[in-house]
Amino acid sequence: MLSLVRHVSSTSAFSMHNLQKILQSGVAKGAGTGLLPGTTSQNQPRYFWQWVCTVFNKVSRERIEEVGPDRACAEWLLRNGAMVQWVGKSDFVTDYNALPLRGAEKGRYLIKAVDATDSSIMAIGFPHFKGCHHIDKIIMKNCKYIDDEALHMLSVLEASLKTLEISSCFNLTSEGVSSLTALRNLKRLKLEALPEVKNKIEVTGILKSALPNCNITFDESQEVKNL
Repeated sequence: MLSLVRHVSSTSAFSMHNLQKILQSGVAKGAGTGLLPGTTSQNQPRYFWQWVCTVFNKVSRERIEEVGPDRACAEWLLRNGAMVQWVGKSDFVTDYNALPLRGAEKGRYLIKAVDATDSSIMAIGFPHFKGCHHIDKIIMKNCKYIDDEALHMLSVLEASLKTLEISSCFNLTSEGVSSLTALRNLKRLKLEALPEVKNKIEVTGILKSALPNCNITFDESQEVKNL
């Protein structure tokens, strides 16, 4: 099983969705039954998927050098179930195989927006955003592996990011959300269903003070407009 995952994760056109289909169809039954180190048959499923997600989020410096930051970032996002929109295009790319042909597009396709709804992106993959200078909108909804560290790492997009929507990401705390003050050019920030953020009024005040030109909404109950 482990060798199967390592193989498919090194195949550029493979995604988490593809892997899930293979495992659910039973194709992987003959791939071996070895457990991950340090796990038992009881906790194996949870740790297995966490390990798989880590593999699919891993940053390849060689790949970034080969195809450029935007293409490498798009590959990472689509590999983990997210969608991307190119600068100058209206539609989102949802299928890894719909990416431009490798080698012919370096520097030509630039990411404008990211919809990471229901994706498996995690902090270990966020260095992919470095060098992507045109991303002005990100949606993160029901991202199970997003944590405070991931939000801190969004600071690499401070010059371009204008709109950020975060909802139903249950690992985020006040510390992580407060770090969004680094995104100095934000114009709209929507926060919703973040139960681990206990002091919403205080956090909203921190964000308001640091981002005076941003329209901030937290659970649709408190809105701050200082234009």
